Amino acid sequence: MTSSAEELEIENSVRLIMRYQIMLVSHLENALKNGRIDEHTVTRLKSQGCIAQTHDEILDHFEGIFHELLAYYQDRLRERIVKGAEFIDSLSPTDPRREPALDKYDRLCEQLRNIR
Repeated sequence: MTSSAEELEIENSVRLIMRYQIMLVSHLENALKNGRIDEHTVTRLKSQGCIAQTHDEILDHFEGIFHELLAYYQDRLRERIVKGAEFIDSLSPTDPRREPALDKYDRLCEQLRNIR
């Protein structure tokens, strides 16, 4: 590979990293703003710098981060489902809050199924 071809490849890799980083940061900031993620997790995921050089390595790096994010969302959703089940169990069958709680519980379970 010639020097200019190598430079072009490096430039293309840098652009790819920047595009993925922009997409990741945008997603994380939006999730933080909407209360779907905590600040510590945002900072941790944003700070995972990419030192990959090939396009496949770059894709693997960001795929790993997005898998971490997906696992985080799944864990948070499971926590909400467990808390919802505990709340529902604490209600009497005639409590007017029971039906809306059951509906919300079902929606959360459906969200978890859709994530998978």
